Amino acid sequence: MSGFDRVLLFFARAAALLAITVVAAFLVSELLTDRIANLQALWWLPRRWFALSCVAFCILVVGFQRKSKLAWSLLGFALVLALRSVLLDWGGAKPRPAGSFRLVHWNASAPASRTAQSAIASLLRADADVIVLTDPGALLRDGNAQLFSAAGYELVRAGRFAALARVPIVEAMPLLAQDGRHVSKFVVEALAHRLVIEALDFPSSMDVPRYALAESVKRDLASLRADTPDIAVGDFNIPRGSASLGALYPGFRESFSESGSGWGATFPRHAPVFHIDLTLIGARWTSVRSAVVDPGSGRHAFQVVDLVPADAP
Repeated sequence: MSGFDRVLLFFARAAALLAITVVAAFLVSELLTDRIANLQALWWLPRRWFALSCVAFCILVVGFQRKSKLAWSLLGFALVLALRSVLLDWGGAKPRPAGSFRLVHWNASAPASRTAQSAIASLLRADADVIVLTDPGALLRDGNAQLFSAAGYELVRAGRFAALARVPIVEAMPLLAQDGRHVSKFVVEALAHRLVIEALDFPSSMDVPRYALAESVKRDLASLRADTPDIAVGDFNIPRGSASLGALYPGFRESFSESGSGWGATFPRHAPVFHIDLTLIGARWTSVRSAVVDPGSGRHAFQVVDLVPADAP
């Protein structure tokens, strides 16, 4: 074997090892998600780009070993992973279902007055029955609340959240505000049913272990709740599909996974790669359409979710 062949063999083996490592890391992150705090950062890597990096490394291996069945098999497997990641973030176009109840949530992140008007116009175009806002800021100041009132909305506040409703509001109260964890409760009348909504906002720091956070919030809420929630909505700062979400709300389904339309990522708004603004659905309701809308300002896109009671004919 010539010196050139030995160098080529070295690079071929190095590329194969790197490709196998990257694919294995992707699989581990998909299986464990955020169950283990030390591996949580791996799960937070943008899934589409992580999967496509697996494909890129596998193509490199095939380039070195074109006759290797193992190399081609690894590439095929990586392509399946990448396709799956894209499909999980995408749902086909769906019209607004007739007779549904529309819930909108936006982490407004305290917008300034100069951007409030355009954001309000975008929210009103969504034609929601209930709008839940995290940190509404100027959206509800300087006469802006009257724009919502003119569109038929009643305003209530609870903690760092506000709810605007075209249906009767039964209750609004904060439940938890501690260590960057905020949870409030809103109860409304929706399609002749009582709909209990929990609005949440969790810390964004990656230093916070999400599974431990979910378990601690669940314990705290168990002693504070008078009602079992039907819907949990907010900026969870936890990617959808995470094990921590199941620990926090056992048996709940994530709305975009159930009925997504269009692309599902919500953050950052101008180039979204993370789906961290979520709506979780309990057993008494069903999501029939879920979409993400760019309000044209702010750091987050907002969620639009159409719901029907699970017992609807």
